[in-house]
Amino acid sequence: MRKLLPRLTNAVNKEIDRNRLSAIYFLFTDGVLTYIGKTTDLRTRITSQKSVNNFDSFRFIECNAMHLDYYERRCIRMFKPVKNRWHYPNITDKELRIS
Repeated sequence: MRKLLPRLTNAVNKEIDRNRLSAIYFLFTDGVLTYIGKTTDLRTRITSQKSVNNFDSFRFIECNAMHLDYYERRCIRMFKPVKNRWHYPNITDKELRIS
């Protein structure tokens, strides 16, 4: 999992391709990670999150759509963002395995 951290990309400094981009995204408020989500269309998802979540920056990891569920669960379990706790309150190691 630590290998993922260097791949975090600041979306403000990188133009998101106009095509759909599958990714795990991380929302930050005042420098604190508050939410982790998955999407198959990053640009649209971040735009819609702006109206729901109060965040001031985000980062993302580009990810194959087949593996979005797995990596989202792994990241939530590792970082435990405040707004994700109700999503996966009883996540188990068994659920984190790739089939």
